[in-house]
Amino acid sequence: MISSLVLPLTLAAWLSPAPAQGARAPSAPPLVWGACPRLSQGAVPAGWQCGSLEVPLSYSGGAGSRQTVRLALARRPARGPGRRLGVLFGNPGGPGADGLGFTGLFQTVVGRAADRYDLVTWDPRGVGHSRPALRCGPEERMEELYTHQADTRSDKGVREKVRNDQEAARLCRANAAALISHMSTTDTVRDLDRMRQALGRPKLDFIGFSYGTVIGAVYANLFPARTGRMVLHGVVDARRWMNDLPAFMRSDTAEGERTLRAALRACDAHPADCAFAGGAQRKFDRLAARLRPAGARVPDPRVTWRRLVHDALVVSTPGATGREAAGDLQAMYGAVFENRPYHQAQALPDVETGLPAPWGLPAPYRRESDGYSFNMYDSRNATLCLDFPPAPADPGWWLRQVRDAERASRVFGAFRVLDNAVCAGWPSRQPRGYMYTGPWNRGSAQPLIVNERWDNATPLAWAQAMRAALGPGARLVVNEGFGHGAVTRCSVHHVATYFLTGRRPADGTVCRGGRTNPFQED
Repeated sequence: MISSLVLPLTLAAWLSPAPAQGARAPSAPPLVWGACPRLSQGAVPAGWQCGSLEVPLSYSGGAGSRQTVRLALARRPARGPGRRLGVLFGNPGGPGADGLGFTGLFQTVVGRAADRYDLVTWDPRGVGHSRPALRCGPEERMEELYTHQADTRSDKGVREKVRNDQEAARLCRANAAALISHMSTTDTVRDLDRMRQALGRPKLDFIGFSYGTVIGAVYANLFPARTGRMVLHGVVDARRWMNDLPAFMRSDTAEGERTLRAALRACDAHPADCAFAGGAQRKFDRLAARLRPAGARVPDPRVTWRRLVHDALVVSTPGATGREAAGDLQAMYGAVFENRPYHQAQALPDVETGLPAPWGLPAPYRRESDGYSFNMYDSRNATLCLDFPPAPADPGWWLRQVRDAERASRVFGAFRVLDNAVCAGWPSRQPRGYMYTGPWNRGSAQPLIVNERWDNATPLAWAQAMRAALGPGARLVVNEGFGHGAVTRCSVHHVATYFLTGRRPADGTVCRGGRTNPFQED
């Protein structure tokens, strides 16, 4: 357990003096590459090298501009055959995901382009092996807060959830105020530009997944003249993310419901692989209606509304996860309506975190090298709450958002809204005018956008919205099927061709070969 008294001292120890405010930033010294650190899970593959780069804690002036943070980077040099084309940066998303844990998949998702570029990824400020790493509070207390479960079917439960999350935010302020004030996407984008400079590249070539698409979209508009070839895969609607939190949450809820319905239709289309087949939508609605009322009586106490929400969130995830969720839905249905004993088809996580991490990244509560398990979630919260417009602290405001969202999905409404409740009165903001909030079509960037047809985290509608917002140079490729940040042979071909030659497919290209049956064995 980490003492709450140690955290601020540890943070201060890692913050180094930066050049005096107003002084011209010196050119970055060449990065020194060496051995990579041990990861909390897995290892950086052979052939990768690691290094670090100091950047200002604050790009907005004040005392923070005289201190630095150290970013952890990883690089795999180009290995031919053919001429080296430059440096390709990649970010796995999150917020809070560590780039060093992305190295094993980075070289796969860009296909044959991997051998012609130096591949570079990094742990964003506050994350993973970057220093200081964000620590919001003592291990045991943060575990209590992050695993706390409130019954959000009732108004009382919604208010309880908001107050619980406000305590987590208070601890972040008490223990890490110097860092949580500088973990926005705009800060990360400016860090990325410093990395570009340090590696001697006139323009940034970049691939971002999930939240990494927000980083890419902001970079392309904050530094349009410095933007090279850019791929955004699994796209977040950055327009609403930065400007309209209620609209973002409503869209998240409604699109989640659409993906669920698509998965239930796919279940009936593939009865050999989906245990819940046979009128799956009708059965789901019947089960939801029975479990939705607070205090609903069921024959087995393990059959809960929370389990239903969890299964609904992950049933569209291709492979074993979706298959097990369908089996669990059938087991619950049999217990409630067919007088069958309930046998759990999958283990419910300790906390209702929502979706499995993309790219096989560790779960949010992975244990770091120093024993702390909550860095990814702390970092996620800090970034979201700086990026979002200020969210009211009043639990009544959040209750109204929940009930409004439940009109689009009674299953997902509370979850999708309250997943952001830690931002209720978040105790840190960026200076006015610092955050990039649009417009989104500055310059002449020509990003290639890739998205799955049925994505349970970043819906196709968001990719279509950003395709329009990013201007006439953007092009969209749709992977036919389910998944989040999933790739097909077709989409990898288009991504690799773009990075190698600059050629892109026609806008609206559809790639076959995706997971149209999410319940099929891997």
